[in-house]
Amino acid sequence: MKYFNFDYFAVFKEAGITKQCAFRIKRIKECNNGKILFIVPCLIGDFVATLPAIINFMEKYREKTFDIVVTPNIKVLAEKIVRIGHVYTTGSIVKRKEEGDKNDQIHGEYEKVIILRSSHDVLKHIIPYIKTKYVITKIREIAKYSLFELFKNNIFRRRPMQWRDFNFTLLGGTPQHMSIDRMFSFTTEDYEQISKLHDMSHSKKNIIIHTGASWPMMYWPKERWVSLLEKLDGYGKFNFIFIGSEKDRVDYDYITSRLSFPTHSVIGNMNLLNLTLLFIKCDLFLGIDSGPGNIAHLVGLPSIILYGPGPHTFMSHHKNDVIIDKSRGRGFYQRFFIKKKGFIHKITVSEVFDAFKKLILTK
Repeated sequence: MKYFNFDYFAVFKEAGITKQCAFRIKRIKECNNGKILFIVPCLIGDFVATLPAIINFMEKYREKTFDIVVTPNIKVLAEKIVRIGHVYTTGSIVKRKEEGDKNDQIHGEYEKVIILRSSHDVLKHIIPYIKTKYVITKIREIAKYSLFELFKNNIFRRRPMQWRDFNFTLLGGTPQHMSIDRMFSFTTEDYEQISKLHDMSHSKKNIIIHTGASWPMMYWPKERWVSLLEKLDGYGKFNFIFIGSEKDRVDYDYITSRLSFPTHSVIGNMNLLNLTLLFIKCDLFLGIDSGPGNIAHLVGLPSIILYGPGPHTFMSHHKNDVIIDKSRGRGFYQRFFIKKKGFIHKITVSEVFDAFKKLILTK
């Protein structure tokens, strides 16, 4: 078991790396080719929360063309983003195993390079091979958000400005709703591929379940998942589809071995594109605060999210979604260090069951 959350510590290094990127990138005096490069290698949840702001920015500059740098596992989805040209890949500052490990070759000149996220891989594999007239970083704004917005609201137990909304302000936009068609160029064939999945039911409501967590303090006990799912199965006709990475398979095997009814699993079997399409086709998401939860927010899938320690920056902007949070924004310590029982352990099976009944009836 991990006792220290080094993933979050790694994020603090980004400001220094971003400064190095801005200093080392080759500048050219003249470049009017209309090409703009976004550099955004980060975790799935961060990326999908940033995406609406990127879309909004591109819509304001329709005469420009856009390329983007993301992590390898995000590439299949990024290639479907409206108006994105080339998609390049490199590692994030966290560099989790599920990201993949591929640094694309990129050479070219850009009128503008916008660095929203950075990493050692960006500095090593991207920056030396591009040239630009202008480079834009938001180091000061992000530092201010981290030090004042998050810290202040953690102390006063208030909900901070959400990362999704903050990115709109970073790129000069106003937070707003984004339809699927406005963000992605999905084809009929893409949707048909998901509709044909044997895991999907055409007679029951399809419910996505995500139990996995990268940090123990975000983890809801698997015994409670067993109790909850038994109660839900007795309440109505539902088809439960478990998602997650390979490391979540152990929990899935434990939970389903104790259920009295069958479930489905696409754990480890779906890339990000197909997972997003699956979310669009399903009826409800039930899981912990995570990247998949952010996908639900992105595509407008009704969701119930179980939150661990605060501060919480990835809460849903959809008014009917259910947020179950016992921390009241507190728990900064638990973000970094293990505690025997954290805020998420205070969430009861009955609370989640009642939330499910309320949300499924409003659909």
